[in-house]
Amino acid sequence: MPLSLGKQLLLALVLILATGAGIHNIAEARNEAAVGGGAIRLEASRLNEMTDFGRILGVTERLGRGELAERLREVQRKGGLWAAPHLGADHWALYVDTFGVVRRIYVRESALHSPESQLFPRGDASIPPEKRRAFANVSLVGALFHELQHWEGVEDEALAYEREIAWLEALQHSLPRQVGEGERDAIAWGVESALLSARKARALAAGQP
Repeated sequence: MPLSLGKQLLLALVLILATGAGIHNIAEARNEAAVGGGAIRLEASRLNEMTDFGRILGVTERLGRGELAERLREVQRKGGLWAAPHLGADHWALYVDTFGVVRRIYVRESALHSPESQLFPRGDASIPPEKRRAFANVSLVGALFHELQHWEGVEDEALAYEREIAWLEALQHSLPRQVGEGERDAIAWGVESALLSARKARALAAGQP
């Protein structure tokens, strides 16, 4: 007996949903593979990660970039920010988009916990602690800004670096007044160091020697 029109439509809907779920699972698996697996969504139930993320947002706001902090909060609320414990040491953060189905910004989990340890794993007595800290914080916030460009539609890596460099240059010339003089010097050094790194990365992305 042939199926009624209603049952045919229901069967078609079930097949569409099953196909969609399958594609989503494949996309999610590919995303996980790109960052080494074990990624954890930044959400309220993960208090340690959210505390670290909140600290980074606080640093962002203290730098006078509250608008950037709010954009990152919005990505987090949409489920687009994840902590990646096995993300490679060559990335502070990484945007991964598979099929346009699973789009996420992954942040190296150890960088969330201690940005300074990523740049100075053994410490460096020749650089004052406040400068090491400033360089690490600015580098992480700059990386998040960079990956946010990809989240918002920028596909070209060199262009994303150009925007990150412009952001750092603007930061260099417009530190908020509430930053004290001693801290201002440390942040200025950190921004300049982050700029040097970003310019080298842009050159590589653009295929320049």
